[in-house]
Amino acid sequence: MPMKKFFSLTRAAVLTSAFCLLTSYMASAQNGVSINTTGNPAASGNMLEVLQTGTANGSNGLYLTHTGALTAAGTKYGLQSLISGASFAGSTHIGGYFSASGATNNYSGIFMGGNVGIGTATPSAKALLQMVSTSTGLLVPNMTQAQRVAIAPAGTDYGLLVYQTDAPVGFPAGYWYWDGAAWNMLLDSSPPNAGWSVLGNAGLVDGTSNFLGTTTAIPIKFVTNGTGNIRMTIDASGYIGMNVAPSSSYQLYVNSALAGADNASIFGYATGANRVYGLYGQATSIISNASGVFGYASGASGATNGVWGESVSTDDYAAGVYALATQPNANGLYAYNSAASGTGNGDAIYATSSQGGGACLWSVQNHIDGDGAYGINNAAASTGQGTGLTGITYQTGGGFANAGVWGMNLNGGVSAGPGVGGYYGASAGAAAFLETAVSGITNSSIANGSGGWFGCDNATGYGVGGQSTGSSGTGVYGYASGGTAAAGLFGYAAGSSGIGVYGYTAAANAGLGTGGYFYNASNTTSGGSKAVYGSSPGSVTGFVLTAIYGYTGFADALNYDALYGRGRLVCTGTKSAEVPTSKGRTLLYCVESPEVWFEDFGNGQLQNGYALINLDPIFLETVTINNEHPMQVFVQLEDECLGGVYVTKKTTGFEVHQQGGTNSNAKFSYRIVAKRKGDENERLAVSKPYESVTEREPKLQFKSSLSASKKIEDIMKLAKEKDKKFGAQK
Repeated sequence: MPMKKFFSLTRAAVLTSAFCLLTSYMASAQNGVSINTTGNPAASGNMLEVLQTGTANGSNGLYLTHTGALTAAGTKYGLQSLISGASFAGSTHIGGYFSASGATNNYSGIFMGGNVGIGTATPSAKALLQMVSTSTGLLVPNMTQAQRVAIAPAGTDYGLLVYQTDAPVGFPAGYWYWDGAAWNMLLDSSPPNAGWSVLGNAGLVDGTSNFLGTTTAIPIKFVTNGTGNIRMTIDASGYIGMNVAPSSSYQLYVNSALAGADNASIFGYATGANRVYGLYGQATSIISNASGVFGYASGASGATNGVWGESVSTDDYAAGVYALATQPNANGLYAYNSAASGTGNGDAIYATSSQGGGACLWSVQNHIDGDGAYGINNAAASTGQGTGLTGITYQTGGGFANAGVWGMNLNGGVSAGPGVGGYYGASAGAAAFLETAVSGITNSSIANGSGGWFGCDNATGYGVGGQSTGSSGTGVYGYASGGTAAAGLFGYAAGSSGIGVYGYTAAANAGLGTGGYFYNASNTTSGGSKAVYGSSPGSVTGFVLTAIYGYTGFADALNYDALYGRGRLVCTGTKSAEVPTSKGRTLLYCVESPEVWFEDFGNGQLQNGYALINLDPIFLETVTINNEHPMQVFVQLEDECLGGVYVTKKTTGFEVHQQGGTNSNAKFSYRIVAKRKGDENERLAVSKPYESVTEREPKLQFKSSLSASKKIEDIMKLAKEKDKKFGAQK
């Protein structure tokens, strides 16, 4: 290789003293020296020209030997070549030029023993060849793929290295080395020659040009701790087996011998913030019994699970197990307990949750005629206690939101269905009541049936509780469209101090909180119509019998009204105020009048026999005072006034004058009455008849619980057993 460098050989033959003298002579003679040649070496630019024409084995053109021993520390050279001096631009200096040709094996140079240094006079003793440079490198032979193959190295030519310049299919350009049996690509960090690095790869091209795998129909096997421990195999058809050979029956076949708590052959774990799934399975086949996810557990005891899903994401859409069906009659999730009918406690689906805002079982239906959850007891009719759907809760501190069964309709629009609908009857039921949280309907053929029946065995509990937090909401609303005996709301209390219907409001703001609200929108010409009808046909001793009873937290305070009615208040008896006295609660009676009057009272004083009294402006807004409906004024003198007084009326007040004099400053009080605005012409009106409501005795039969308490106890006991059984897996 041409290089403008020192070229040194150690442990070679050293020039003899005679050769050194000859070289000195030739240099001084300025003539070339010719050995065994008739040419003129000076003419060809050679200082020394040696020609060897011998044919004997081992003949040498030039043989140099240096055997002398150094008598002191130093350096000996068998051959030293030095070129220096300025040369013409573009010229080349070659320190040593060696060439061999014409034989079967041609070697330009053979160095026996010692270390070779290129670019250094002190090569490392550990390196057979050391090259030192900061501006040039090592260039290995460049050739095509065909030329590389034509080399045909021997089996012992380990490490033979070349650089392939072309790139036929399957043979990328780059460094290739011989391993004694075949050529191998020397991989680097950049595609397409990149190997799979344990530190990761960069610069890959998406698609089929860069991949991890095989180019033949040979399975890929992942092994740990020796070839006998195959952990995963991907066969030529793409079937995957983990700890087991792949099977064409399963795209992914996992075999696990795990037996400890919380062990799983496949564990799906999702922690994303939006709609992530620990395990997602989808089946789009139209063949029956296709499954996106099929789990099978054959454990004889313990909480073995065919499929176990767990999600710790805080997102509402995260799922431990998510099932999806895309066919009209398919099931996203189908669970079946195929055990023979008996008294076991096996479940088709068992769900448990520890989340305060979550649900053990959450279902969503996107079709207008579909059901979010559908439960049916398909057993033959008998005296059993099976239910289509049963809900139980142990919670006590969450207020009204704690429910064994909770239903919601989030449409919120007009004519929207109920959150929970119930129907009782032998035939298909009518549509549920709209725009309600809970709706129940009983078939008309059921005597004394009820749309909803609620009971409470506690001494202070409520059979029915209604609550509304709206500013004008209603806690309990009843409606009846039947005959005269129909009741929109019927309450019955059999206890000595029971309450048939109890209404309560806790509105703390400026809303229209109502403990009980009754509304009558009927238009009738044949009888009276009542929003509220109260009747107490019994008799009492020592107490008050009340048809309607109103109570506020304050006995006598502004804005605390025990009874408020928009309209007239009519009763056949007297109207009284009850006030406490030394005799006890004492009744005071209202003054009745044949006309509708409002009255006011006040005091005044004459000033030089005259006084002007202006009526309260607010009072004037409630009455009518004109020539047709004058007010009535009654004056009572409280001091001596000669001649007395007389009154001159106006529309906003009145004047008081001294009779026959102007010297009185007497004090007086007055009472004024005026017609109520809007009722100016009312006088002794005749009341229209009130049609009496048919007295409805409590003919409703108490609903049998069907030993529900025993059933609930059994369910709760079973739930606790399952919680205990599954507790280790939560």
